[in-house]
Amino acid sequence: MITVHAEQLSVIKRSISLSKGEEVCGLFLGSGLLPNSVMVTKVVPTSNVAKRERHKRFEIDPVIRLQLERDTRNLPIGIVGHYHTHPGGEAVPSEIDLASAHEPNLFWLIIGTSGDTMKDIKAWSIDPIKGKFINLELSII
Repeated sequence: MITVHAEQLSVIKRSISLSKGEEVCGLFLGSGLLPNSVMVTKVVPTSNVAKRERHKRFEIDPVIRLQLERDTRNLPIGIVGHYHTHPGGEAVPSEIDLASAHEPNLFWLIIGTSGDTMKDIKAWSIDPIKGKFINLELSII
């Protein structure tokens, strides 16, 4: 199970309201690792640094990711997952997502949006053997 606080989702909502139709993305810090339960403790928005088609592609800023990995190296928390939006779409992984999924210990939170509204939120993990996403239980508290 993935547990996220509603207040943490408000950070993502703010980014969506400023996105101009581009995919919004970021990282989650927390404790636990898949396949076990994960508790999110912090949302870290990042720039979408995809070189093209940002309305249907995302790339998390690698500088921020590396800095977070360094900052949490000796802490009981670390990067546990990442999120991105599907503007005008559903909260299901796309073929582009599947081709980009390489870390089975991190979860994906995908948010389907309509304008600047979050219409659907789902958590996923990648099964590297089967090469497909698995829907995870998501608890918003």
